Amino acid sequence: MKKRAIVDKKLCVACGCCMKACRLGAISIPNGVCAVIDTEKCVGCGMCAQKCPASVISLEVVADE
Repeated sequence: MKKRAIVDKKLCVACGCCMKACRLGAISIPNGVCAVIDTEKCVGCGMCAQKCPASVISLEVVADE
């Protein structure tokens, strides 16, 4: 069972906490608007969700390829 992080774009305030927490560099904040997850890099560890002060990042189960 593989997981990946998803961001609620309506609630994200682009604080950068998730980006700092991601050891794989899978999160960016283009134009300072909202966090974006690179699904190719994300391994679903959940560190970003744990560090998000607004709790707008969650993990979802993805089908195995």
